[in-house]
Amino acid sequence: MNYSEIFSLLHDHARNFHQVLIKGKIYTTNIEEKDFFSRVEDELSRISNYAMENNGDLEVYKLNLPVWLIYKLSDVVSYSSWDYEFCYDGFFDGLVELFKQTEFKFEWHYDKTALRLKYSLDNHSWVIENLHLSNEVDFEIYNNILSQLNTYLNKH
Repeated sequence: MNYSEIFSLLHDHARNFHQVLIKGKIYTTNIEEKDFFSRVEDELSRISNYAMENNGDLEVYKLNLPVWLIYKLSDVVSYSSWDYEFCYDGFFDGLVELFKQTEFKFEWHYDKTALRLKYSLDNHSWVIENLHLSNEVDFEIYNNILSQLNTYLNKH
Protein backbone atom coordinates (compact mmCIF):
# COMPACT_ATOMS: atom_id res chain seq x y z
CA MET A 1 0.00 0.00 0.00
CA ASN A 2 1.15 3.50 -0.66
CA TYR A 3 0.94 6.44 1.74
CA SER A 4 -2.36 7.86 0.44
CA GLU A 5 -4.10 4.49 0.69
CA ILE A 6 -2.88 4.01 4.25
CA PHE A 7 -3.77 7.59 5.18
CA SER A 8 -7.23 7.25 3.67
CA LEU A 9 -7.90 4.02 5.55
CA LEU A 10 -6.72 5.50 8.87
CA HIS A 11 -8.65 8.71 8.16
CA ASP A 12 -11.87 6.69 7.73
CA HIS A 13 -11.12 4.78 10.91
CA ALA A 14 -10.53 8.07 12.75
CA ARG A 15 -13.87 9.39 11.44
CA ASN A 16 -15.58 6.29 12.88
CA PHE A 17 -13.80 6.88 16.20
CA HIS A 18 -15.05 10.48 16.22
CA GLN A 19 -18.61 9.25 15.61
CA VAL A 20 -18.31 6.78 18.50
CA LEU A 21 -17.18 9.61 20.79
CA ILE A 22 -20.19 11.68 19.72
CA LYS A 23 -22.71 8.83 20.05
CA GLY A 24 -21.26 7.77 23.39
CA LYS A 25 -21.44 11.38 24.62
CA ILE A 26 -17.76 11.21 25.50
CA TYR A 27 -16.87 14.73 24.40
CA THR A 28 -17.12 17.35 27.12
CA THR A 29 -18.16 19.91 24.50
CA ASN A 30 -19.53 19.78 20.97
CA ILE A 31 -16.80 19.14 18.43
CA GLU A 32 -17.43 19.19 14.70
CA GLU A 33 -15.74 16.74 12.35
CA LYS A 34 -13.66 19.57 10.85
CA ASP A 35 -12.34 20.51 14.30
CA PHE A 36 -11.68 16.86 15.12
CA PHE A 37 -9.55 16.41 12.01
CA SER A 38 -7.68 19.66 12.55
CA ARG A 39 -6.63 18.25 15.94
CA VAL A 40 -5.61 14.78 14.72
CA GLU A 41 -4.38 15.37 11.15
CA ASP A 42 -0.68 15.52 12.12
CA GLU A 43 -0.99 12.32 14.13
CA LEU A 44 -2.74 10.54 11.26
CA SER A 45 0.05 11.64 8.96
CA ARG A 46 2.76 10.48 11.38
CA ILE A 47 1.13 7.08 11.86
CA SER A 48 0.56 6.65 8.12
CA ASN A 49 4.24 7.36 7.43
CA TYR A 50 5.29 4.96 10.16
CA ALA A 51 2.97 2.22 8.87
CA MET A 52 4.27 2.64 5.33
CA GLU A 53 7.96 2.67 6.34
CA ASN A 54 7.64 -0.36 8.62
CA ASN A 55 5.32 -2.43 6.46
CA GLY A 56 3.39 -3.29 9.60
CA ASP A 57 0.02 -4.91 9.79
CA LEU A 58 -2.43 -2.09 9.19
CA GLU A 59 -4.98 -3.71 11.51
CA VAL A 60 -2.59 -3.17 14.41
CA TYR A 61 -2.36 0.54 13.57
CA LYS A 62 -6.14 0.76 13.29
CA LEU A 63 -6.50 -0.98 16.64
CA ASN A 64 -4.11 1.46 18.35
CA LEU A 65 -5.34 4.57 16.56
CA PRO A 66 -7.91 5.63 19.22
CA VAL A 67 -5.23 5.44 21.91
CA TRP A 68 -2.92 7.69 19.91
CA LEU A 69 -5.66 10.13 18.97
CA ILE A 70 -7.17 10.52 22.43
CA TYR A 71 -4.13 12.53 23.55
CA LYS A 72 -4.87 15.07 20.82
CA LEU A 73 -8.36 15.48 22.28
CA SER A 74 -7.34 15.95 25.91
CA ASP A 75 -9.11 19.29 26.23
CA VAL A 76 -12.47 17.88 25.05
CA VAL A 77 -12.39 14.32 26.45
CA SER A 78 -12.13 13.29 30.10
CA TYR A 79 -9.58 10.55 30.42
CA SER A 80 -6.85 9.33 32.70
CA SER A 81 -3.64 7.50 31.94
CA TRP A 82 -1.72 5.41 34.42
CA ASP A 83 0.95 2.72 34.50
CA TYR A 84 1.32 -0.14 37.01
CA GLU A 85 4.79 1.10 37.96
CA PHE A 86 3.18 4.10 39.70
CA CYS A 87 1.55 1.73 42.21
CA TYR A 88 -1.77 2.35 43.94
CA ASP A 89 -1.16 5.95 44.91
CA GLY A 90 -0.50 6.88 41.28
CA PHE A 91 -3.64 5.05 40.24
CA PHE A 92 -5.82 6.79 42.82
CA ASP A 93 -4.27 10.20 42.15
CA GLY A 94 -5.15 9.66 38.49
CA LEU A 95 -8.73 8.81 39.42
CA VAL A 96 -8.97 11.99 41.50
CA GLU A 97 -7.88 14.02 38.47
CA LEU A 98 -10.26 12.13 36.18
CA PHE A 99 -13.28 12.63 38.41
CA LYS A 100 -12.49 16.34 38.80
CA GLN A 101 -13.58 16.58 35.17
CA THR A 102 -17.02 15.17 36.05
CA GLU A 103 -19.83 15.85 38.47
CA PHE A 104 -18.73 12.91 40.67
CA LYS A 105 -16.63 13.43 43.79
CA PHE A 106 -13.86 10.87 44.24
CA GLU A 107 -11.67 10.65 47.36
CA TRP A 108 -9.24 8.15 48.81
CA HIS A 109 -7.33 7.73 52.04
CA TYR A 110 -4.71 5.22 53.09
CA ASP A 111 -4.07 4.32 56.73
CA LYS A 112 -0.44 3.20 56.71
CA THR A 113 -0.58 1.69 60.19
CA ALA A 114 -3.65 -0.43 59.58
CA LEU A 115 -2.78 -1.08 55.90
CA ARG A 116 -6.32 0.02 55.07
CA LEU A 117 -7.32 1.79 51.91
CA LYS A 118 -10.64 3.57 51.75
CA TYR A 119 -11.95 5.14 48.58
CA SER A 120 -15.27 6.75 47.85
CA LEU A 121 -17.31 8.00 44.96
CA ASP A 122 -19.92 10.52 46.02
CA ASN A 123 -21.63 8.99 49.08
CA HIS A 124 -20.56 5.38 48.48
CA SER A 125 -17.28 4.01 49.85
CA TRP A 126 -15.24 0.82 49.78
CA VAL A 127 -12.44 -0.50 51.99
CA ILE A 128 -9.52 -2.77 51.18
CA GLU A 129 -7.70 -4.28 54.15
CA ASN A 130 -4.09 -5.49 54.45
CA LEU A 131 -2.88 -3.58 51.42
CA HIS A 132 0.70 -2.40 51.05
CA LEU A 133 0.19 0.76 49.04
CA SER A 134 3.80 0.85 47.82
CA ASN A 135 3.49 -2.57 46.16
CA GLU A 136 2.83 -2.96 42.47
CA VAL A 137 -0.89 -3.10 41.82
CA ASP A 138 -2.41 -6.56 42.08
CA PHE A 139 -4.50 -7.21 38.96
CA GLU A 140 -7.30 -8.86 40.94
CA ILE A 141 -7.63 -5.92 43.33
CA TYR A 142 -7.38 -3.46 40.43
CA ASN A 143 -10.15 -5.32 38.59
CA ASN A 144 -12.28 -5.33 41.75
CA ILE A 145 -11.84 -1.57 42.21
CA LEU A 146 -12.81 -0.85 38.61
CA SER A 147 -15.76 -3.21 38.84
CA GLN A 148 -17.06 -1.46 41.96
CA LEU A 149 -16.64 1.99 40.42
CA ASN A 150 -18.26 0.90 37.14
CA THR A 151 -21.21 -0.66 38.96
CA TYR A 152 -21.75 2.57 40.88
CA LEU A 153 -21.38 4.75 37.76
CA ASN A 154 -23.74 2.57 35.73
CA LYS A 155 -26.42 2.99 38.40
CA HIS A 156 -26.01 6.77 38.35
